[in-house]
Amino acid sequence: RVQKSSTEQPLSCRVHPVAVLKVLDAYVRRPEGQQRIIGTLLGWISEGSVVDITDSFPCPHKDQEDQVLLDQDYHKQMVALRQKVSPREVVVGWFSTGSEI
Repeated sequence: RVQKSSTEQPLSCRVHPVAVLKVLDAYVRRPEGQQRIIGTLLGWISEGSVVDITDSFPCPHKDQEDQVLLDQDYHKQMVALRQKVSPREVVVGWFSTGSEI
């Protein structure tokens, strides 16, 4: 939920096709033996409580038993580069593919 003024509003999402296609492409191109892809969702909040997810990119990571090690430097660089191209976009979430959460 997003709080605007003193009232809460239900949150809704609009996912743009490019964001979905990039997630699918990252999964298809994943390294051999890798079970899932983890990545970042970019976009903005509009109309008070609507999250527009406009783009995405995968982040290199390693799965180790009960932990996931994410390449934070890569993530920060990608966000910085994306903001040069589209300053309005910010990180609005994460995605993970695969059969387990």
